[in-house]
Amino acid sequence: MLPREGGASHLRGSVDTGENRDRRAWRQVICAILTGPTPAALVPSTMMRTLVSLRLLATLFLLSALAAAPVVGIADTAPVLGEAEVSVASRDRPERMEGFNRALAQVVVRLTGRRDMLDDSRVLALLEQAPRHVQQYRYLDGPDEATSLLWVRFDVGAVERHLLEAGLPVWSGDRPALLVWLGVQDRQERRLVSSADDHPARSALERTARERGLPLLFPLMDLEDQGRVTLADVMGGFHEPVMGASRRYGPGGVLVARVQPSGSRWLARMQLYAGEESAQWQSEGEDQDAAIASVMHQAADHLGRRLAVAGLQV
Repeated sequence: MLPREGGASHLRGSVDTGENRDRRAWRQVICAILTGPTPAALVPSTMMRTLVSLRLLATLFLLSALAAAPVVGIADTAPVLGEAEVSVASRDRPERMEGFNRALAQVVVRLTGRRDMLDDSRVLALLEQAPRHVQQYRYLDGPDEATSLLWVRFDVGAVERHLLEAGLPVWSGDRPALLVWLGVQDRQERRLVSSADDHPARSALERTARERGLPLLFPLMDLEDQGRVTLADVMGGFHEPVMGASRRYGPGGVLVARVQPSGSRWLARMQLYAGEESAQWQSEGEDQDAAIASVMHQAADHLGRRLAVAGLQV
């Protein structure tokens, strides 16, 4: 006796064909790729091998993408253009007014990119109005009991407008991050300073760069950097290996700085590479910090002259 049509239909629907098993297995493979590990018992051996191969390919693709991307995340903090700290002998009003003047002078140098702007009569007139542009201030503990630090935040937009309306240059907040290859040589050590080093020469360089509103990067000095750049390359001024190693960081410019004793004084030399342009400076100081600060200021003045936009005289 033949089965009824409805019974036959029910029987066909309950059969677990090889095609159905394959569909279920591939769904499990796709789910495993998207959501994570799947118990091996749920996936046939052929499917498991496919899953492993796909995960391996995905891992290799991710690693190659990461290797091609520029190294980021080791920059100094973004420049704060409208804040300054100055030392004051007391907290009374006349000393505070004079402190506002000196703090605004720091901000003007940062905004114009040039220290010589402080000799301009238009800037001197602005400094006399310093209290009008103060948004916030507070006192901080100084290096000793007789000295306090006055921290001031100015209205950057108002100061910039004043500078532009007076026909003075203004360097916008969009500033190139500079990669620094810093070589230090003295009687105690010879080294390239990395992003992980807490070195006095690096601290002096960063302190002056923050004063001028320049963001800095320092190399990782990992195995890749060590295989490309040596201390001799930096101290000897050989720029080709340095520039080759710098590409992975994608900087806006490259600074090569060398610091070493010169008799009883310190000598700092610096080279700037930005696009097709290069420039160099050197300076001596009574100590390491003074020499580094001087040469960093010269580099900042150069960048300010190139990148600041002059306002319109009204």
